[in-house]
Amino acid sequence: MKELFAILSLIVTLLSSANSRAVGRSEEILSLARNGDKNAQLKLAIRYLKEERNVPEAIKWFEESDKNGSIEAKGYLALFYLQGNGVTADQKKGMSLLNDAAEKGDPYSMCLLSLAYLEGAGVEKDLQKAQEWEQKAANLGNTEAQFNLGMHYLNGIYGTNNALAIDWLEKAASNNDTNAQKNLAILYMKGEKVAKNESKAAQWYQKLAESGDEKSMVKMAKLYSAGIGVPEDKKEAFKWFHKAAMLQNREAQSAVGYFYESGIGVEKNNEQAFYWYKCAADNHDIEAMLNLARCYSLGIGTDKDCKLAAQYLKKPAEKGIAQAQATLGALYAMGNGVEKDLATAHMWIYLASQSGNSDDKEMLPKLESMMSNDEISRSKEMADKWLASHKKSTGS
Repeated sequence: MKELFAILSLIVTLLSSANSRAVGRSEEILSLARNGDKNAQLKLAIRYLKEERNVPEAIKWFEESDKNGSIEAKGYLALFYLQGNGVTADQKKGMSLLNDAAEKGDPYSMCLLSLAYLEGAGVEKDLQKAQEWEQKAANLGNTEAQFNLGMHYLNGIYGTNNALAIDWLEKAASNNDTNAQKNLAILYMKGEKVAKNESKAAQWYQKLAESGDEKSMVKMAKLYSAGIGVPEDKKEAFKWFHKAAMLQNREAQSAVGYFYESGIGVEKNNEQAFYWYKCAADNHDIEAMLNLARCYSLGIGTDKDCKLAAQYLKKPAEKGIAQAQATLGALYAMGNGVEKDLATAHMWIYLASQSGNSDDKEMLPKLESMMSNDEISRSKEMADKWLASHKKSTGS
């Protein structure tokens, strides 16, 4: 029989998040708790648990609240006994408390009990009981249960029913469950197990973006840029890229640089383009490194500096980006920003030519005509070593 610990550790925050409402002044809560107010006792227990990390005191007040009829407190106590947190682990007592809390109408305990039956953890595995408890919790508005029920129908755990799956996911998403929102956005965008609806997908991505999800901000920027699910609007695209960039999203930082350089959705500004390319490059974005190297090479938005251009080209070149390899090779051939080295120049241009660019291939004989046999041999040795290392690292 599987341990219940792994399941509970994933959702132990359910009860805490559900009951972490404003609890008023400590003195008022303590006074009410001492006078037997079960809600005050529950709030005091949660405060000891979450804010003061005092498990013994938390358990003491959960027990008092439970004695006075709080089903939420009973659900907490079940978790303590199941996990052996602050008390001697007692799976039988924990499951009894959990079942009692669920029977008395606590939706969070219902959700936990459903997962226990689903996994056969602490009880015999029973999909029918799992579904029944999950359904009850979902009907009471528990968003975790609504999301789980939707995903379980979607994945055939209770028998495949795509219509019910989408219905429950929609309910959870409307209750601000971000996992449901993300799944719906993906399903509607791809048209998987539901009719494709780019407009609905965009609506959920928009909601996620507005709630601060940076990846959804980037997604909305791309949708506005391409006019997918929303009217094409470069200004809106820039807005969302910029919001995500401010959250240190490197893809967005690189895109903001491109928008500024190109004057797309915003007034052209090379200095701002350089700034955002550098932010993204320093945040390890390969494409931004290429653009930043180009800015340094040509003096776009900054002073011309071939040495820095070469520095920012090295990582993309090592990653196998042909454009970076060819440009870096040219810098070595001319001695711009780096010490002139025809063998290294030849190596990088040869590696770039492996991507099929005819211009790079045509450069090789010209370089070789200026190289000694030793330089050609050294270039081949370095190229073979790079290819072997790259093949090993990529598994290709």
